[in-house]
Amino acid sequence: MNNKTFSLAADRKNLKKLAFKRLEKLEALLTEIHRLLNDPSQRQHHTWLHKLRKWLCSSYTIWPADYKGIGEYACKLLDEVKELDEQMLYIME
Repeated sequence: MNNKTFSLAADRKNLKKLAFKRLEKLEALLTEIHRLLNDPSQRQHHTWLHKLRKWLCSSYTIWPADYKGIGEYACKLLDEVKELDEQMLYIME
């Protein structure tokens, strides 16, 4: 699935198929990421939001970091500060 064709429903369906009750654990975060992706004022952050979205929808076993925690923090920064700091961008690279 590329960055131009994505939907919350498709991502939920994908998470429901994964082990460890992934949909239950990540649904709120995934919903927030989709909200930010649909917000034109967050356009400059779409690359990072899509990266987070893709990691959240992949198997835990290939996560190189805690993407749930990273995603929650990134969404909080975007809501409160409207910007991702250099440290956050470094972590997400």
